Amino acid sequence: MVELASELPKRVEEFHPTKRAILAAAVDELDLVGQRNFRIARVIAETGLSYSSLYHHVDSRENLVREAQAIRFVRATDLAATTFAQLLHGAESTEDFFDALVTLIDLILLGSHFRRERERRIEVLGFAMTDEDLEQRIGEQQRVAFAPVAMLMREAQARGVINHELQIETYLLWLSGIQLGHILAEIDPTVGAYSAGWREVAIRAYLQPLLPRDLRLQWPHHWGLDTQRIRRLSATAQSLGCGTLTLPAHTDSPLATADSPPKVQGYATPEPSMHPTKRALIDRTKLLLLSYGEESLRITDILDGLNISVTSIYHFFGGREGLVDAASCELFIDGSGRLFEASEMALAHVASGEEFVALIEQMLRINSSDELLVRRHRWRLQVLGAAISRPQLLVALGAEQAALLSQFAQIGHRAIERGLFREDLDCAAAMLWLQGTQLGRALIEIDAEHASREPRNA
Repeated sequence: MVELASELPKRVEEFHPTKRAILAAAVDELDLVGQRNFRIARVIAETGLSYSSLYHHVDSRENLVREAQAIRFVRATDLAATTFAQLLHGAESTEDFFDALVTLIDLILLGSHFRRERERRIEVLGFAMTDEDLEQRIGEQQRVAFAPVAMLMREAQARGVINHELQIETYLLWLSGIQLGHILAEIDPTVGAYSAGWREVAIRAYLQPLLPRDLRLQWPHHWGLDTQRIRRLSATAQSLGCGTLTLPAHTDSPLATADSPPKVQGYATPEPSMHPTKRALIDRTKLLLLSYGEESLRITDILDGLNISVTSIYHFFGGREGLVDAASCELFIDGSGRLFEASEMALAHVASGEEFVALIEQMLRINSSDELLVRRHRWRLQVLGAAISRPQLLVALGAEQAALLSQFAQIGHRAIERGLFREDLDCAAAMLWLQGTQLGRALIEIDAEHASREPRNA
């Protein structure tokens, strides 16, 4: 059973010991089977309590799951925050501070604990997209988790080590969102868990906002991921309790060396002549998923008002699971075609590098303020969260992500051909990083205090 003493906020530590035992068992159950397969009976068996005793401490299954999920989220957030705080201790100069951040990025990319906890955060966030109470809880808890790091960063600001204009709390949420968005690389079969190109883009993006606006980041030789650095990282991971390192088989992104990004046929590529009944079932399921989430989805709700029999679900999809998977994959890519077309049209009117940078800045503002695009990021996160405990769906989403990246990387390659994009940067990795930042921006959006801000220089 998990130990919760260092993982729960103060108000939870003060709970009755029986409730703490219930929550610990519920966390174990969620870690093992996910929310879709969560069973109260197994919590009862683990704790040895009666149903009446359990419901004396938690008034419903929904609230128990909600509290346990919030614990899982803050546990995962604490790993990165605690590791970063430990790395920052003793950072007396800007160079020391930057070295600590580069080490954190490498541990996040290669550390086994980080990957497991990142998946748990995605899973919890996915369910929070249709659960306002859970969303509010994790928004509050991540602020508490980042407090020690924020204090260290404010001290560094006071010493002149980092940019004194930076909004620290917002920066930490943004930085954490980039880490979260790395899941898009991990599920993509053409990229995988490690990409040297993504690493470089992320390091440059993390560190640039820490400098004054008139300075540009320089890349020292010792930031390369060579054999000696891997040895040091292994020792650091062991001392910080970050798990074993999954070392990359190579240090080049497969996208960095390709003449053009690979094209992957996606799972949910629209069928040119989909049967009307099949189309109606998918559309209805998508609507219900967005409104209520998958856990409360029932076949009777799907069929209500459609004048379609249940046999059609089995005929077209093999059952409820197949229908949900098909609808989820469509949700994951919905709107991508329009975004691609809009991006291509905008790029056609760009005549210089300065205009290209201005276009990217405009796109970032629109992505963080347009109501439809914000909803799109949230439902992509919702689908990813549901897929974490469903390997088949996760593989399907990986194929969709690879297809999306293949499309959008073409824009970057055309920008390079026109001299608008720096040639020394992996443009496909940059596009992947950009997609991940939009996904991870949910961490800012669920925090009401910082939702309207962006870190300067970002």
